[in-house]
Amino acid sequence: MNDLAMRIAAALRDGRPPAEMSGRLDELEDSLLRAGYTAGIGPFRSVAPDLPGIDGGHPQLEVFACPSQVCSRVVPPDDDVPICRVLDRPLRRVRLGR
Repeated sequence: MNDLAMRIAAALRDGRPPAEMSGRLDELEDSLLRAGYTAGIGPFRSVAPDLPGIDGGHPQLEVFACPSQVCSRVVPPDDDVPICRVLDRPLRRVRLGR
């Protein structure tokens, strides 16, 4: 999986358009999902703020999760906050990090 990620990064650095990489990106996402990284490489990321002396930060994965931390439901973020049908409350935004 790491080898595939490195080949994708090298191709992108060499100027290959991301659209041409969709097959390899799908393959990488499938590998991540099989390895237990359930978020894959979807577009559910927010850009971390810039820090003085450092270029742009790494994006963090964001999801909406159970408002009372009882179940394991997660939903990719959208403009509209989903509502928990059991508790009738909005799901909470969670930033996943190391």
